[in-house]
Amino acid sequence: MELPVTGGKLPPAPLTRDEAAGDGWGAGRFDPGRGRRGAPGAGGDDALRDEGYLVDHAADGEVALERIGGRAFDAVICDLKMPRLDGKAFYRTLEADAPELAKRVIFVTGDVAGTDAEEFLMESGCRWLAKPFRLGDLLRALRETLA
Repeated sequence: MELPVTGGKLPPAPLTRDEAAGDGWGAGRFDPGRGRRGAPGAGGDDALRDEGYLVDHAADGEVALERIGGRAFDAVICDLKMPRLDGKAFYRTLEADAPELAKRVIFVTGDVAGTDAEEFLMESGCRWLAKPFRLGDLLRALRETLA
């Protein structure tokens, strides 16, 4: 799981985290074997950084919740299937602890049609992307979420 730090473009000069306009997590990562299309995997955080986002990555839902408790984030991009704490449980905890941030979650998933995941996604009202997805689709969803 990753989250974008800020929806704005960063200035050309490098910033320290304290100087940055926002703090937050990044978005889905991409499998470099599939180029800029694919399920979360290595490389997506670099693609988001190239677009001007600050990105933080958490290996699972429990780590993500710990990080969210420690600082402010603009958006969250979360897989429904994660180790230790799945996307549904992560979202329910986030909704109780940080309801404003819960409104800015984008889910990614490979299993939707006719599953309980579909029901959950409709219930949550969050944006979601079916894997594999294109970087452009992720960036569009992120821009719309941050608008």
